[in-house]
Amino acid sequence: MNGTASNLTLMKLYDTNGTARGFRGYASSVDTATDGAWWVTTANNAYLPASTVLTLGTKYYVNYVVKDNGIYDEDRTLGSIRDPVALGLGGAPESANGCVLNPQAGFGPEGLLALALPGLAWLRGRRARGRRGGAGREGRPSDMFPY
Repeated sequence: MNGTASNLTLMKLYDTNGTARGFRGYASSVDTATDGAWWVTTANNAYLPASTVLTLGTKYYVNYVVKDNGIYDEDRTLGSIRDPVALGLGGAPESANGCVLNPQAGFGPEGLLALALPGLAWLRGRRARGRRGGAGREGRPSDMFPY
């Protein structure tokens, strides 16, 4: 990724209802007191301003604040915080439900894998049925799943 820290968005993922919420805007300094504050630091723990250009291959750390029982804490048990988050590029969507596809993204190996898996599953099932002699035949597990 090449871009600035301000191009990043930190999203809180709520497992209980399948929604998400954007964290507050990028913190203007290290802010460990504000619920939802977040910022990026270097491997040496140096704060990076929002205008900092991030470079591919460099280690960065995302720091964020989740207060116990605050709006970013999904676990309402005192003393326990549940905070699944996702970091992405661009602004937080108005409604953070559902799936988003990037029409500008290239067709990579994961796309080929997604297309190939159903066909491979069908072929494997067909081969397994042929070896078992049809439906309803009982056999040892090694006969049914020889792989």
